[in-house]
Amino acid sequence: MIGKYGRDTIFGALVAGFFLLFLFVVIPVGIPVSAGVRSTALSPAFWPRIVSALMVIFGLMLMAQGILAARARPAGNAGSAIPAAAEDLVPSAVARARIAAAMVMMFAYYGLVVTVGMTAASIIAFVGFAALYGERRWLLLGVVGVSLALALTLFFTDVAQVPIPSGTLWD
Repeated sequence: MIGKYGRDTIFGALVAGFFLLFLFVVIPVGIPVSAGVRSTALSPAFWPRIVSALMVIFGLMLMAQGILAARARPAGNAGSAIPAAAEDLVPSAVARARIAAAMVMMFAYYGLVVTVGMTAASIIAFVGFAALYGERRWLLLGVVGVSLALALTLFFTDVAQVPIPSGTLWD
């Protein structure tokens, strides 16, 4: 049976390999970039490349962590800091409920973007997700949610000159 560290190593290799394929095959073939792009950061392929490169790095880090932890682990679990039973823990009912709620909230966010626009939907989603995972400083949530959404809106509309959805409610 493959232990936790072996699974980390295999999963890290799969993630790194998948995103290397994405970085060098899918993005160049699937994302057209015109020659008239003024800045590399404004290219439609820029952020997919950044995310793919980060995922390759994270996959390699997970591989290294798995390899190093497997080497440091005593043979036969003797004196291991991680009990064998703890390796196969299933998330608690609360964690599963939060995951399900987050999935429902993502669909609600998508619907809100169409209705109230990206900025208002992002404020609501930020506050909702933070509250779902335990944050209760409502004033801070409101200030950060509004500031972050407005900053991103101003960046995309003024700097990158990319229109964002304004929603059907305001039309």
